[in-house]
Amino acid sequence: MLVLDSALMNASLVRPMLPPAHEIDDPYRKDFPAFETAHEQIGEAFANIAAALEPAKGAHAH
Repeated sequence: MLVLDSALMNASLVRPMLPPAHEIDDPYRKDFPAFETAHEQIGEAFANIAAALEPAKGAHAH
């Protein structure tokens, strides 16, 4: 719970580091390829959020 609390407290600090949000296509009542597309779009969104949360490393860190 502490990690979630920390993420919520720092959300305003992370938001400027995120790229603009893109709409995720709604696959409801569509064929399977629409679900695959939505899955890929959600994965990309999570990857962007995770990258923004990753601590920056200076040139001295290896």
